[in-house]
Amino acid sequence: MARPRPVLSEMPFHVLTKIIKLAGGTVTRCRLRKCSKSLQYAVDHTSHHFDSFSLSIQGDNVDIMFEESTNSITVLNYNYHPDGCLVTVDEWYGLPRSGKILYKRDFAVQAVDDLCTLLKNPNLTIGKFKVVVKSMFENNEIWTESVETFLNKFHEKFGRHRHKLRAEEFFIHFHDNTQNEVLHFLPHFEPKWLKTIKIEKCGENQGDLGKINQITELEQWKNAEHLDITHISEIVPGVELKNFKTISVGVPWISSNNLKELVEAFTHSQNFVHCQIICTDLSRHVLKMQFGESVSLDPKQKFERVIKSETGNDEWLKITVHKYTIDFVKILPVNF
Repeated sequence: MARPRPVLSEMPFHVLTKIIKLAGGTVTRCRLRKCSKSLQYAVDHTSHHFDSFSLSIQGDNVDIMFEESTNSITVLNYNYHPDGCLVTVDEWYGLPRSGKILYKRDFAVQAVDDLCTLLKNPNLTIGKFKVVVKSMFENNEIWTESVETFLNKFHEKFGRHRHKLRAEEFFIHFHDNTQNEVLHFLPHFEPKWLKTIKIEKCGENQGDLGKINQITELEQWKNAEHLDITHISEIVPGVELKNFKTISVGVPWISSNNLKELVEAFTHSQNFVHCQIICTDLSRHVLKMQFGESVSLDPKQKFERVIKSETGNDEWLKITVHKYTIDFVKILPVNF
């Protein structure tokens, strides 16, 4: 009796994972996982890494782009089509572009399904995870609904997974939308992995971060080391910043009470190293209220102040004010 031919899906799991790692990138893995349930399980549990992973979300399409090496970038594009969803795949290393129409399928829902499949591997690691939410169709109810559908569906579906995303950096750029985009993504990251949070608000007017109290209560916020926030209406309370090592915040103005909170937080923080506040309207009168009459009213005049730290260590807080910036730096006595 002839021996049965060997079948890939029946190989031991440790052998399958080695084959999958050598087989190629994500597109190849996605094809393999369609072959059988055993291959699907093997693909979904074989370690993998993205140098960067990006989402671009707007009213009539969603782009998913991931980079696995310097020469391997893939873009999945989900477009609105009168008959359903037009999906195209671009692989930026010589392979031709491919595409197909999924009839009677909402493009935002399809994008969420494929996104959650790409991210369902608990052994996946990511360098930088980037999200761009655009609102160029904010006057079109259909397009606005599509953006909200994507955000809500992703938050709901990925929330069912037992694992969280193991990414080192989270960056989000959003316009004047009504949804709180940060809370749709940030809770899904593994706090022990996430080191950097970057939030970029864009639009005609500065905006707030929405439910800031909910954001600062997240373990992801409390465990991160680096924070960068731009174009928001008012600064985050100082007590919510003291866990970060480095901070950069862009705001239109800053109050005396804000300054007092920041000084209090940074002089008592064990982790803090440097913070830069960028103000489009930095009032010298506010600076005088906090730091005294030695502050010049001339915005071109540089101002410096050194304050003893309250951490119990021999450290000091150096405050330097320029025309549009305030820098807080923790220093040792030998540095001044």
